[in-house]
Amino acid sequence: MPKYIVEAPQLYCHSVYTPIHRFNFYIVWCESKERIHEFIKAQDESGKMIIEQAKTSSASMYQLIINNQNVPIVCFPFKWNRTPAQISSIVHEVIHAIAFFFRVREIPLPKDRHFTESDEENFCYYVDWLTQIIIEALDDPESYKYVFNNETPYNNTNDKKPSSKKRY
Repeated sequence: MPKYIVEAPQLYCHSVYTPIHRFNFYIVWCESKERIHEFIKAQDESGKMIIEQAKTSSASMYQLIINNQNVPIVCFPFKWNRTPAQISSIVHEVIHAIAFFFRVREIPLPKDRHFTESDEENFCYYVDWLTQIIIEALDDPESYKYVFNNETPYNNTNDKKPSSKKRY
């Protein structure tokens, strides 16, 4: 990680696109809830006041407007250790994100009147798919490092040059 004049906790971001429905999900994680909130505020175009994650929350999901589209952002303020509690938090927030996606795309939710087994199965496949993507991303954090455009690495002669990773 590049050294900054003021060292900030590393933020990670993964944008997941579903081409069939032309829909984005964002996954953001960092050990600092404040850093996650900084990312959320920078991305949102709705103009709404965005409330920071509660001190006791193990994860959360925000509904934002990005590029004039509804986007769920699933946030994990923890160091990834693959614990049962972390995995259950992932599944919990994925269900919120998939329910939001279904409502935005007007796909029947399993709780809707006269739903069919295929509606429930469709919902479960999406939960399975997004959960798997999140766990794979958490297992490979180096691929998802995020740096804000206004952050300038502090150059030290002993450091390697910062990589030119894609910025969202």
